[in-house]
Amino acid sequence: MTVGYVLMKCDLGAEDEVTEKLTGMDEVLWVDQIYGAYDLLAKVEAPNIEKFKALLTWEIQRMDKVRSTLTVNRREG
Repeated sequence: MTVGYVLMKCDLGAEDEVTEKLTGMDEVLWVDQIYGAYDLLAKVEAPNIEKFKALLTWEIQRMDKVRSTLTVNRREG
């Protein structure tokens, strides 16, 4: 299992919309709106690193109104 934490910058005022989209994804365990350099923090889980990277690259980073991401991940046994 691969678990990661994804920090996201969103378009101004789009935090609620992006949060709603993320919470509808099975792989997203939770999303918090935060303050500072980033707008959202999400915990994401995938069966392996390849599926984790695909989810991040093809779904989260390409999501409308997500401007940039920073990801920290680790593998779990």
